[in-house]
Amino acid sequence: MTEATAPDLCISAARFLPADWAVVFLGVTWMRPQLEEQARREGVEDRVRFLDPVPPSELIGFTRAATVGLTPIRVSNRSERFALSNKLFEYMQAGLPIVTSEGTAQAEIVRELDAGAIIPWENSPESLAAATLALDQVPAEVARLRAARLRNLARERFCWEVESKVLLDVYAGIRTRA
Repeated sequence: MTEATAPDLCISAARFLPADWAVVFLGVTWMRPQLEEQARREGVEDRVRFLDPVPPSELIGFTRAATVGLTPIRVSNRSERFALSNKLFEYMQAGLPIVTSEGTAQAEIVRELDAGAIIPWENSPESLAAATLALDQVPAEVARLRAARLRNLARERFCWEVESKVLLDVYAGIRTRA
């Protein structure tokens, strides 16, 4: 099972994943009808799941049920190149390996942390599926250690207790210059 963002690409990648896998969208609301139609059109409606939103307190349990976290980006502007999605950090909290796109801030983090795979910026469904399958093929002990390391990083580095200090330092610097 995979959990996804970049909806249309992830739906198209479903046909290149094993038949017993599903691409799961959690909390997709306004886009759901068009995504369901795409899944029907591409003949993968039996391999794509849409789940209703869950409370934040339940999110990690749903995310941990996945095998790989997908957060590919089709970069069309600077914001997308430098953005860090919430999913990236949710996947770390769940200990999931991550697939993201080359040329993005997310790719820099995934590369730095050895947290998953980076696909070419062109983002083909085939490359997304291949990267996803490669992450699933690592030995169980390697996967277990990676998951523990990612959960630890999420707890100790990518958390409000650390990030709030960075934010306060930025504000202090602005106030000092003013």
